[in-house]
Amino acid sequence: MKSLKNQPVRILFLFVITVLSSVLSSCSTDATTATVTSPVYGLSETAFGKSYQEWSVAWWQWAYNTPAFSVSGVDTTITHPLFDMTGANAANGQNASASVFYIGGSYNSNGITTRAITITSAQGIFFPILNVAMDTVGIGSFTDSWAAGQLDTIFRMNIVSAVASLDGVDIANAKNYLVRSALFNYTLGNQNMYQLSGVNEPAGTSVPAKSDGIWIMLKPLSKGTHVLKFKGVAQFDPARQFIQDMTYNITVK
Repeated sequence: MKSLKNQPVRILFLFVITVLSSVLSSCSTDATTATVTSPVYGLSETAFGKSYQEWSVAWWQWAYNTPAFSVSGVDTTITHPLFDMTGANAANGQNASASVFYIGGSYNSNGITTRAITITSAQGIFFPILNVAMDTVGIGSFTDSWAAGQLDTIFRMNIVSAVASLDGVDIANAKNYLVRSALFNYTLGNQNMYQLSGVNEPAGTSVPAKSDGIWIMLKPLSKGTHVLKFKGVAQFDPARQFIQDMTYNITVK
């Protein structure tokens, strides 16, 4: 997972490639609705009391509020789940009894990361296959319509591919799950991602933002082990290609 800046507007790209679930041949090919047996909630469905749009906002609020690092003496340890290379920090910032578990991509330079996580059989999994957030840090305010136009140009026009599989079963039509949020605010936590990158934004700062992405809400998985694989590509220009290649080894209890 990487962050990029496009001046004069500071846009944080948080491209995340993740997976849907074991979509069998009976799964609907329409992202708006899903069959009864589909492990993925359709875009028009309410999942765990929220819409896809509302869950996308909640995911960003979690990502920005969760501490990104800890300091002990002169040593700094990165602790944010999206910088984690193994899954050891995957539960940071999450409630163990929550109905939904958040996962995402990686800031690893080559985009290849394998994580192991443990969840319960009562939890759904929510994640973006690719996503981007545009906020007002350093640039002042913007209108909803202006931000939507920027997201069209910066994000949607650059998506090349997004593929995924669960337990060896390919996921069809993953790119259909496009969700754009309304304007929202997130609150920065202590030792946040901005501070990790050298931008002095203090904890408690409330930041207006708008996001876009390919988002998936996975229904609770059966107990046991599951392997999620996902890969996505975005092409900004001939010299800048973004690739994310992720594997999640999931234990469900």
